[in-house]
Amino acid sequence: MTSLFDNKRTNIVIGTLGGIFIILLIVFAVLRGRQKGPAITPGAPTPTAVPQALADEPQPGVEYETIDVDVAKREIIVGALVRKLPTKGTNFSMRYSYADNIFYTIIKAANKAAGDKEFNEYLKMNKINDRKWIPNLTVTYE
Repeated sequence: MTSLFDNKRTNIVIGTLGGIFIILLIVFAVLRGRQKGPAITPGAPTPTAVPQALADEPQPGVEYETIDVDVAKREIIVGALVRKLPTKGTNFSMRYSYADNIFYTIIKAANKAAGDKEFNEYLKMNKINDRKWIPNLTVTYE
């Protein structure tokens, strides 16, 4: 019995087909590996994108909320105060409740004037010039 590969002509055809198959695999691998992008002709001007309007630029017909810079600075200062609480002085104590979003201040009723003065000095020491800067401030005299 003779094998298929005993014929010289069959071996040449199989070898040729195998070679063509390998070449096609290499070509497809190379083509697949290339990144697709715009064709650039040498000497032609480089295409440029027209920048869109930046998000922070005002757009016509759009309403914007304005922020008072002084109020924003006060909120930053009050936020710094929150990190220093709770605190206790001679005639007052102050704490902040995260759950309630309330500043609780207790001033000794027996030394009301001294407690108010000490509390105001504490606020000024923390760059807060007025109690009104502190939202949800409760002051209790006990």
